[in-house]
Amino acid sequence: MKNILFGLVMIIAALAAGLPAGAQDCPKGLINDPYPGECGRYADTNNDGYCDHSQDLAALEAAAGQIDAGQAGEIAPAADESEIVSQEENPAEKFSGEEAQVVLPAADGQKAAAPNREPVDYFMWQIALGILAAYWVSLFLAKKGKITIFNQRKFWNLVLLILFLKTAATSIILLLEINYRIAWQWPLNVGFWHIELGWAMIVTAFLHAAWHWPYFKSYFPKKKIQ
Repeated sequence: MKNILFGLVMIIAALAAGLPAGAQDCPKGLINDPYPGECGRYADTNNDGYCDHSQDLAALEAAAGQIDAGQAGEIAPAADESEIVSQEENPAEKFSGEEAQVVLPAADGQKAAAPNREPVDYFMWQIALGILAAYWVSLFLAKKGKITIFNQRKFWNLVLLILFLKTAATSIILLLEINYRIAWQWPLNVGFWHIELGWAMIVTAFLHAAWHWPYFKSYFPKKKIQ
């Protein structure tokens, strides 16, 4: 046990000492990562539908400034002809051929128009109904004597434990990716499945609390009125 704890401490120390922190870059190395993003660090301060960490914001701001100057009829002086940037040039050519959107700041008192974003379906009611249906089936079988109440609750305790462990594992993965900029490549969207597993755990936990309600209720005994 001591060797395991020592190994965990050494791994954490190595991560803290050897990995950069605070750099504004995509931990997965993506360019123009669209909403909702591939990790939990999604941020969109310029409201263009792409994660700021996967964009060169300086280039986009420079392009927006050139568009503002062109609309106002201003010509910025340049010390060298190589520094003159054509307004017809796409400022996001280096973004792997993907077209970047330049969103101009809104005027005072106006709200910038939100980009069209496809909502993510996390199947919340489907998961909840599926778990409730499975629970009621197991409860029905227990009342009919097909299985014992002990085994029925033992099964759901095991389900709750598995969901907890998987939710905790995805939480650790996301924490390492966000805090230490680790660009792991996973076959599945870890952020999506973290939410799915977490929601399933919440529903199962409510069922767990429901059959233990008398136990929790004993923490708050009613005071007898004399």
